[in-house]
Amino acid sequence: HSADTISRISTLSRMLDLFFSGWVEHLTSSNGNIYTVFSGGDDLFLVGPWDAVLELAGTLNEDFAKFTGNPGLTMSAGVVVARHDFPIASAARGASEALEQSKRSGRDRITLLGKTLTWEDWATIKEEWHRLRPAVGQIPSAFLYNLRRFSAMWQSYRAGDTLGLRYHPLLAYSVARNVDRRKTPQLHAWAERLLTLCPGNREHELILDNLGLIATLLIYSKRGGDA
Repeated sequence: HSADTISRISTLSRMLDLFFSGWVEHLTSSNGNIYTVFSGGDDLFLVGPWDAVLELAGTLNEDFAKFTGNPGLTMSAGVVVARHDFPIASAARGASEALEQSKRSGRDRITLLGKTLTWEDWATIKEEWHRLRPAVGQIPSAFLYNLRRFSAMWQSYRAGDTLGLRYHPLLAYSVARNVDRRKTPQLHAWAERLLTLCPGNREHELILDNLGLIATLLIYSKRGGDA
């Protein structure tokens, strides 16, 4: 019986190594901008443009689930966004800390820009980011920074401060002041939808909880930043 157990563990180890040293290398080699610092066993460390790394993280998680076919085997990720000249050793420490945050929060999660999300929730937030990204050049920076401020207000309301609900009238004012229905109809429709999101609705609260993250991703997209 112990020999059978050792055999299963050995097989699992080989499968994991095949995925992390084989399939990951295949994916990164097809994207010339992402570099593998380490990949093997059940661990990997990649470096590349911040948006490409975020896209690849989701792809890796989906591929890992298909590869294992076992919901008990999950992937956790930690992503650090930094300037291109940021020391790689410091970035590695930051990524390791973000990964530990994902694990402490229950595993099967991704941590980025200080937020930890399940992969399913990250897919929803990424969809919101992608919806506006093509028109990011037309989005006023003031509106995006206001979104981060309103997100902090919402979070304070969630923590028990009823004054945090001021985010709603302030958001309405910011939309009226910064978003032109004729010039940016897609942004205006998205912003108007924000005003209909209600506390108590899980899907709505997910977006409100991560409004600051969405705004930050759009700010980075606007700047054309790298990591």
